[in-house]
Formats: sequence, structure tokens, C-alpha cells
Amino acid sequence: KSRRPELSRYAYPIAIALLAALLAGLAYLIVNEDRELRRDALNRDVDTLVQSISLRLETMSEAATKIALNVADAGYNERRFTSATRELMLQKQELMHMAFVDADRRVRWSVASPGPLGDATRPADSEIGGDAVRAAIAHAQKSHSAFFSPPYEDVSGPAGADNGSPFTDLVVPVFREEAYLGAILARVSLPQLLRSTVNLELARNYRISLIDDAGKVLATSTLSEARPDAARYAVPIALLPDGLAIEASAFKQRSPLLGNALAWLVGGLSLVVMATLVALARRDVRQARVERVLRAETAFRRAMEDSLATGMEVIDREGVIRHVNPAFCQMTG
Repeated sequence: KSRRPELSRYAYPIAIALLAALLAGLAYLIVNEDRELRRDALNRDVDTLVQSISLRLETMSEAATKIALNVADAGYNERRFTSATRELMLQKQELMHMAFVDADRRVRWSVASPGPLGDATRPADSEIGGDAVRAAIAHAQKSHSAFFSPPYEDVSGPAGADNGSPFTDLVVPVFREEAYLGAILARVSLPQLLRSTVNLELARNYRISLIDDAGKVLATSTLSEARPDAARYAVPIALLPDGLAIEASAFKQRSPLLGNALAWLVGGLSLVVMATLVALARRDVRQARVERVLRAETAFRRAMEDSLATGMEVIDREGVIRHVNPAFCQMTG
């Protein structure tokens, strides 16, 4: 009987501790679920962006291949080439320049983009230089298929470093039957390619970068840096060489799921604490009522004992007198 009050006294703190542990576990699960949802959204958005870039490059390659087939026609001339390439460059803002290069790698026809970043660094009768572009031309000739060159820097134009560099060249070989006539070179600005495919929502949520296989950043959607511990995800672009990939780093942002869950959690915790306080208050009231009854009964019994004429004493198990009434005191002096 003596241990029951102790257990009841610790029941409420134990219940509150268990409740706090339960709420902490729930909060942990909510945070983890929110983190997983953010990770899935990041992966899904990057995969979609890479598909969009790949589709854009494929469309560009198909259009350039169509122009190459027309160039192989003996009746095709520079005027028609200029008209077709300008129309393509108006549709693809990342195209800075297009040229037809003969078998000796000399520029026959040269057309700059009508856009603000269009350049004329490859004028007619000039020779194509640069090991990366020469290697890409040789590869396209050997494989009889379109090929993107490795990325390269070129600040030789009048705009200098603001000309859209770094670039990659789309190289499409031109054959008439089995005779190699040359190649179509389409210079693609990698930063402009990224800007053309990254929409406003992606730019607001992530820092999106175009990187090579060594992790060097070739282009980025913003100059703002993501946190070092931010979630990252990279996907290679199959059509581009040298392991070029899109990498996205998530910016810190408020989560609707986490905010609503925490609001409900705080509200639920407040209700539970209020209910616990009410229960404790009711328990204290009941205990005070019981104590008052016990005090009244004790006083009543003591009054009855004091009014008795018979002497009365209370002895414990060890023979020690614990209580006597006034009559006993009068008898024993």
C-alpha cells in the first residue's frame, strides 16, 4: 500500500516524458520525409532538364544535318545556305555562328547569328584552327555522323570574354555519294544553352551548373552559391563529350510540408500540455479534498479519545509507547 502513492506520483512525469519522446520521434520522421521529398524533386527536375537539353541538341543536329544534305546538292548556293542557317539561329539563340568548311578545313560560307552574341570569328577563306575542332571534324568525317566537339574557350572576337564562351561545335559531315566535301560547323554557346533551357522556377530553386568530368564549372544559371551541405545531383548529357553534365544544388527554401507539420505539431503539443495541466489540477483538488476529510476524521477521533474516562495508550511492535490519552496520564501520574 505504501508504494502505490509513489507510483502515482511518478505516473504523470513518466507520461509526459513518453509523450515528449513520441513528439520528438514524429518530428524526426516529418523532417526526414521532407528531406526525401526535396531530394526526389531535385532528381526529377534535373532529369527533366537534361532531357530538355538533349532534345534541344538533337533538334539542332537534325536541322544541321538537313542543311548538310542540301549543301551536297550541286545547285545549292551561299544565298540559300545563309537563309537556312539564319532561320535556324533565330530559333536556337545558343547558336553563335554557322559555316560550311571544305575538305581542306577552309571556310567557304560563313554566317553569324543575328542575335546580340553573334560573331564573325570564322570569316570566309579563313582556315579552321584549334585542336579540339580539327579533331571533331576528323571524327565526324570518319564516322559519317554528326558530332559535338569537346568544349573550348575562344575570346578572339570583338566581344572578348563576353562572347558566350565556352563553346562546343556541332560538326556535320557533308558527303556527295562517297566523296567527302567538307562539314557544317555550328558554334554553340554553352552558357546560352543553359539559359535557354533553365526556366524561372528552376533558377529560383537551384544553382544549376554545366560541369566537365573534372568538376570544372563551364556555365552556371546564377552567380549565387548554394550552401556547402546543400543537396546535389548531377546527370551527364549523353550527346556532349568529355563527360559534360548538369549539376544542380538546392537553395535553402521554406518547405510547405514541414511548416504545416510543425504548426500542427506545436498545436497538438499545446493541447496535450493543457490537458495534462488540467488533469494535474483536478488531481490536486481531489487530493486536497481527501486530506481535509482525513484531518476532520483525525480530529474527531482525537476528541473522542480525550473525552474517555478509561485510560488508553498506543504501543508499537517494539513496545514503545506512541500515544496516550489524558485519562491514562491522570491514572499514572
